[in-house]
Amino acid sequence: NMRIGFLALFIFIQMVCLRAGTPDPPLLFPPDISVEGGTLNCFNPQIQIHGSSNTPGVTFEWSGPGGFQSSLPDPVVGTPGGYILTVTAPDGSTAAAVAVVEADFEQPNVYAAGGYLPCTEDSIQLKGQSDSTILSWNWQGPNGFVSNEQNPWAYEPGAYILTVTAQNGCQKSAQGNVILTGEVPQITISGDTVLNCSKDTTTLTGTTDLADATFKWTRPDGSEIASNTLSVNLPGTYVFSATSTDGCTVSIAQTVAADTLPPDLLVLADTLTCLHPATVPTVVTADSIVSFLWSNNNGFSSSAPQPTLSLPDSYTLSVVGINGCETAVSFTLAGDLDAPAINLSGDTLNCKNDSVLVAAAVAPPTLGDWSGPNGMSVSNNDFYTQTPGWYTFTATGQNGCSATDSVLILSDFASPVFSAAGGEITCAQDSVILTATPNAGQPVWYWSGPNGFSSDQPNPTTTQAGTYYITATGQNGCSATDTVLVLDKKTPPDILAKADTLNCATPQIALSAQSNTPDLDYWWEGPNGFQSPLPAPLISEGGTYALTVTAANGCTAQTSVFIASDFAEPTISVEADSLTCANPSLSFSPTTNPPDVAFFWVGPNNFESNDPNPVISMPGDYFVTVTAPNGCTNVAAVEITSNQNPPDFTLFPDTLTCTKASLTLSVNTNLAGGIYEWQGPGGFMSSEPNPVISAGGLYTLTLTDANGCQKTDAVFIATDTLSPVLSVSGGT
Repeated sequence: NMRIGFLALFIFIQMVCLRAGTPDPPLLFPPDISVEGGTLNCFNPQIQIHGSSNTPGVTFEWSGPGGFQSSLPDPVVGTPGGYILTVTAPDGSTAAAVAVVEADFEQPNVYAAGGYLPCTEDSIQLKGQSDSTILSWNWQGPNGFVSNEQNPWAYEPGAYILTVTAQNGCQKSAQGNVILTGEVPQITISGDTVLNCSKDTTTLTGTTDLADATFKWTRPDGSEIASNTLSVNLPGTYVFSATSTDGCTVSIAQTVAADTLPPDLLVLADTLTCLHPATVPTVVTADSIVSFLWSNNNGFSSSAPQPTLSLPDSYTLSVVGINGCETAVSFTLAGDLDAPAINLSGDTLNCKNDSVLVAAAVAPPTLGDWSGPNGMSVSNNDFYTQTPGWYTFTATGQNGCSATDSVLILSDFASPVFSAAGGEITCAQDSVILTATPNAGQPVWYWSGPNGFSSDQPNPTTTQAGTYYITATGQNGCSATDTVLVLDKKTPPDILAKADTLNCATPQIALSAQSNTPDLDYWWEGPNGFQSPLPAPLISEGGTYALTVTAANGCTAQTSVFIASDFAEPTISVEADSLTCANPSLSFSPTTNPPDVAFFWVGPNNFESNDPNPVISMPGDYFVTVTAPNGCTNVAAVEITSNQNPPDFTLFPDTLTCTKASLTLSVNTNLAGGIYEWQGPGGFMSSEPNPVISAGGLYTLTLTDANGCQKTDAVFIATDTLSPVLSVSGGT
């Protein structure tokens, strides 16, 4: 077997390669190996090839067409060709074998045939053929036709698609056409089929899908007409026929009925009274009514089936039945709707008359019911009341008709409305005129006060302070009382001036003084001849300011206030610093006096901050403005430098071979010291500048300098340990 021979030769060459160049190596036995290929087809465009070994701990490595590689023992492939599996034992010995993947994507051949379907036949058999071995047949055609038979029967013309599936899963389709050779007319009849009072003639119309068909109508009496339309004015059965040019004829029948009887009608209605002011008439009929029309002699009109009627009169109802036939009926709606007549009387309640008579006169004489304020009710025509408001009287006749009227009982218990005023006795005025002014009318006045004071005048004069009482009595007998005060206003005003401080924030202030005494006159005096009559004059100089105030009663008071000055600037100091990779940002730590100042920083790239200790990450010149509580400011500047350049180095690639199983990674750099971090295949890690490695692959170095700045680069170490491949052939 050539495949077994090739495998044995490949294993032998691998063993020789492992022994070459090594003095007296230990004897290595190749690992056990087994492979299995397969076939790709339309069912399985990808397959799994299999590799195995009875040798424990081996690793697998597949290679194949198109650069295929895999370390799985059973990878999935989709390309035909030879796939080489190399297994490596833990002692380094290897073995190889080839798995062959073949391909079978050949499509089957297929033939589909339909045929001609004459109008006299209702089906035709479809034909399907193939020289290939077919797993399944699938036909699809018009109106959802589906069949899995090889030669099914078709009942409609059109295109029929046959799809066959071969044993390898590959498919192919062909089309067979069924052609109709004769035409069967498709006919319908349209038009009204009932004759009635609104329609004594109807037209029946027959239609077909064939433009060149001939038509014929047959009447109930057997007569015929060669047309597709027919005018009908008699009930009966009418037959429509259509014939194609192939001689295919189709007929359908239509019955026309007659409905000409007028509807039977009766109207019932009650008499209108006040107990029943409206009625809904009852229409008695056994027929279906499509329209109603009610009318009377006063222009009433309604198309409702049962309208509400509320006017006594003669009415006529005209109706149209569902067959269009009409009929009418007349009836009289009687009414008894006269109500009794009412006349009411009342009076006005006041402080002199606290009860009045409320009376009702009714014609014809009828007892009624009163209702009034607060839920009041009386079943009598006359009564007395002490409550003002609207009173409603209702009288009801024997016919149920009622009359209602209302009377308003007025109430005049309003006390006189007036305004009264006292006054003030001051140093400038030792008497006061008491005043009383009515809002309306002329009430009777009476004043009383301290030490037996009394007067019946509206505006008497007094010289004594105290409380005065006034009573006013109106024409309705109602009275009202008020109280006024005559005040002794000889008390000097109170005054308190408020101290303040001038500073950078407020270089000018307004003098402030507080008093509970209204309408004071002010006079300020201060440093350098300052004078002002304003209550709160503006000043810009510190010192002692004297204030004299005069009240409306002529009394005066004095006070003074000291205005301090504070224009001291704050102090600030801030140290320079440097940004590094280890410290890419920093915060300022300024020192100020006083400590409770407000900060405003500006710097590179429009930097701004109100934070006392802002964090920055940009080198450059920074300026800080501090503002003390007194509003005075100061400015300081600080320079922030940067040392953030990453270290520079170069890595050199190399190759591991059978003669150079290990090598030293090389780094070219001007950096003295620094931290080295190597990473590589198989979890390799090292902090040495030039570590020794024995495995190929990608090695990454991260170098960190004293400033914390880093640079990362990678180098690929190749591996060239493949043994030569030999091919040997013999002969016969």
